[in-house]
Amino acid sequence: GASTVMYLGHIPHGFYELQIVEFFSQFGTVQGVHVARSKRTGGSRGFAFVRFDTPEVAQIAAEAMNGYLMFGRLLRAHVVPPGRVATRVAKELPTRAPPVRSIAKRRREHEVAVMARSRSAAQELRHARKQRRSRAAAAARLAKLGITYRFKP
Repeated sequence: GASTVMYLGHIPHGFYELQIVEFFSQFGTVQGVHVARSKRTGGSRGFAFVRFDTPEVAQIAAEAMNGYLMFGRLLRAHVVPPGRVATRVAKELPTRAPPVRSIAKRRREHEVAVMARSRSAAQELRHARKQRRSRAAAAARLAKLGITYRFKP
């Protein structure tokens, strides 16, 4: 049968799970929403999938919203072919936004993992040289503006 899932791309900042459910309910029953989010920051990746109760509603919503201007963004929308629907596309409605605490925890874990990666002596030297060049260039730009500033070593 035809798909009941619609892809929604180029979504504006602030138009997330709860807002999508509220907005797309005007077309028919929304059964699920999945906003793609960054594993590291939890921020929206700018696209989402909306599951409707019937293929007809999905088709009408996609046709109506493709090219729709919302908060300065031209939305992209199309019905996802049945074989291309990912299993993680939500099958139930979100009742709240994703918990920020878990997002912040994931970000901290990522930062700790990045810090734990050690550099070789050659990499450390290359990094130090790059930092010095960058600071010298910044000092030169400031000097050109008549500002004297010494960067901490």
